[in-house]
Amino acid sequence: MHPYWHKVSQAIKVAVVGVSLPLLLSSAGLAQQNVKQEAIQVDPRIKEPIEMLMDDNIDNDQEAISQLSKIPDVVNTLIQELENNNNPEVIASVLQALSEIAQTTKILPQQTDYITNLIIDHKLLSHPDQLVRVYAIDVLSKIAPPEKIQKTLKILLNTLKDNNKGVRYRAAGAIYFLLRKIDSSDLQQALVDVRSVALTKSNDWQVRLGAAYALASSGRDVKTAITTFKQLLDQQDQEITQEVITSLRYAGDELSIKSSNLTKEEKSNAKEGLEDALDYLNQNYSSEDQQSRSNITQAKESLNYAINNIDNIPDSVEPKIILDWIVSKPQESVPILIIISWLYFVLMSLWLRPLWLLRCNDILQRYTDIPLPNFLGNLKISDLLRLLLFRSCYHPRVLDAWVKDNLGKARKEFDKKTTVKERSIYVPIPVILDGIDIAELTAKELQAKFSEQQECLLIWGEGGSGKTSLACQIARWAMSDVPEKRLCKHRMLPILVEQELDVKVAEGKQVFLEVIRGLLKNLVDAQKPVSEEFLEQLLIQQRLLVIVDHFSEMSSPTREQIRPELPGFPVNALIVTSRMEESLGGVNKTILQPMRVERDRLLPFMQAYITQRGKHDIFKDQELVNARDRLLMIADKRDVTVLLTKLFIEQIISVKTGGNIDKFPQNIPDLILEYLNRINGNISGDHPENSKIHQDVKIIAWECLKQTYRPTTALKETVVKALGSDDAEVRLKYLENRLCIIQTIPPSYTEIRFVLDPLAEYLAAMSVVEHCGNNEQLWHEFFAQADIQQGTPEMIKGLLLAVLDCCLANDKAAKIPEFVLLELDTRTSSGSNSKI
Repeated sequence: MHPYWHKVSQAIKVAVVGVSLPLLLSSAGLAQQNVKQEAIQVDPRIKEPIEMLMDDNIDNDQEAISQLSKIPDVVNTLIQELENNNNPEVIASVLQALSEIAQTTKILPQQTDYITNLIIDHKLLSHPDQLVRVYAIDVLSKIAPPEKIQKTLKILLNTLKDNNKGVRYRAAGAIYFLLRKIDSSDLQQALVDVRSVALTKSNDWQVRLGAAYALASSGRDVKTAITTFKQLLDQQDQEITQEVITSLRYAGDELSIKSSNLTKEEKSNAKEGLEDALDYLNQNYSSEDQQSRSNITQAKESLNYAINNIDNIPDSVEPKIILDWIVSKPQESVPILIIISWLYFVLMSLWLRPLWLLRCNDILQRYTDIPLPNFLGNLKISDLLRLLLFRSCYHPRVLDAWVKDNLGKARKEFDKKTTVKERSIYVPIPVILDGIDIAELTAKELQAKFSEQQECLLIWGEGGSGKTSLACQIARWAMSDVPEKRLCKHRMLPILVEQELDVKVAEGKQVFLEVIRGLLKNLVDAQKPVSEEFLEQLLIQQRLLVIVDHFSEMSSPTREQIRPELPGFPVNALIVTSRMEESLGGVNKTILQPMRVERDRLLPFMQAYITQRGKHDIFKDQELVNARDRLLMIADKRDVTVLLTKLFIEQIISVKTGGNIDKFPQNIPDLILEYLNRINGNISGDHPENSKIHQDVKIIAWECLKQTYRPTTALKETVVKALGSDDAEVRLKYLENRLCIIQTIPPSYTEIRFVLDPLAEYLAAMSVVEHCGNNEQLWHEFFAQADIQQGTPEMIKGLLLAVLDCCLANDKAAKIPEFVLLELDTRTSSGSNSKI
């Protein structure tokens, strides 16, 4: 026999999830196809097990499935083959693999939706190859989650019209399985759909037979099924009669096995239907030929046996009967009592001590990794006991308890981060949320967004507009103890991703997830990272809020690894900050854009900030008004951003408490340098001269911007070389640990970047102006390099504005060529208002 046909025959005879469907053993076998064996083209990682599934030896199938289950990200790999491969043998084997893997491997909701859509879009249910259609039916029935069963049923009902009997019987079996699996809240509508197919006389008789068999064998509505069977028998067609009698026989067998699972109403319905079928057979089929008599006799015996089984199931069990059974049959009762006790422990732990379940799961993974006999499916003791946890270790109550247990450490570690520390004072600013202006953003406006199963929040705007400050504040809301102030009903722990994803991880691991795992370990100050499985649950169930900062400044390889549109992307609560309106793969996202501090709102903003700093008592009202006017004068005609306002306020606080306010800087570059002077002067003991600090930070800033003209990271080794002298690393440590204006990026600690992007831009701009001076050739080279940058001119507008400000501030001293100012003004004044 040709190996491919052997697989076809086997597929027809195998039951849906282990339940024998005797209809599949009837004469409805698929016609053998003459398929030419060719070398298959398939992903090398799965080629061997796929070939095992395709060969003639069905004993290899279990080993093939076992191999596939061990391959990292195997579901996505199989999806890719299903999407791109045109070989019907490969498609059938991939579908078979997905069908088997669905019983043991976690398939994410996004993946189940994607697989379902692929089967529908690629018309696999009407594929010319019968085996493809058979396994497509199996996959749909096994991956359908409770909320999608209704939709899957409607799809499978349509396959009852297939021109091949075996495929139709497979569909009938799948419908029977889903009818037993469906949630009670959706059952009535499902039954309406299946009954309609069974009772509509205009339908093909084989379609009606399939629907009736599903109703009968599932026990959901035996009476309707019997009505359909009788109508088909009344047609007096020999072929129809034989098929209906066979269906009755095997429906009775299934009901005998499943009778204990029926509800009281279903038992009553089944008994009435089965008795009606017996009466009909006795009245109409008393004298037939020997073969027909044998078939009818077997059908009657099956129906009688089912009725007796239903009658013999007691509605309730007396305690004395249970006790007598335990005493008389200890070998059977003791294991059952152990399982019941285990279930009681699981339920009580879930209610009173949820973290016990998580610790129990960890212990089982570590200390009971003992293999069980092969006939138990190659399980290990740890696997078996973990199965008896019913995945309750990942129940929302358990996750919430774990988050609560680590919340104190997470808050402390989050606030210690340099990026967060620099933004410890938060003053609400106007924002645009999905096109709607909001004067003061609160958690309430975001709660509806984060109530969805997957939320992606994009915060975009130019440098200094307050994107990272907003992200940090949203993270604080996510950890709030007050439910009304949270993003969700439950708390979330924030994971701040600022670095490039260029670390090396073990083969088969995802860099993004491993970085998150490492950052989570640091956030909760744990001795070791959480397991990959637990991390996945935290991400899927939105117990972690992942914040990707500076996304637009990240490299292409890093951006490629953050793909929320992919079906296997597990992060369901994501915040991205960027200088541009990112598409993020076209996923549905919430867009949040910080607005400028308008002139009429500038004074209240300054008052609120000074109050939070605890300095409101050192300023008179007129002094604040004068300070506001001075800031507007510095900003000239441009709008004022949050960062510039904060730097200015810190400067006037410093001047007010220690000097003459008349000596205040007259332009933005001087304001930046005075900011550095102030924080350097606040350092106790000996510290470098301000001029040395200025020189170093300008060099470092240009190293961070010269490649892309945008604030990003620079190699520490390159920066040390640019600084020169033997004490370069000591100077770097001073800037990072004492002044806190740069930071070394974990986990490799080989790259550095500025904490505040606009600070880096202005310092780099000062370096550019000092370098180019009145040299026209150098300026032409600067503009030529600007023209080739990605996203020109918007993405580099921050640097160009800073260069313009530095040129205007130093025009006379540096004798800047006139064309430079004109060129910078043209490049920065296109379109919308400029911001500082």
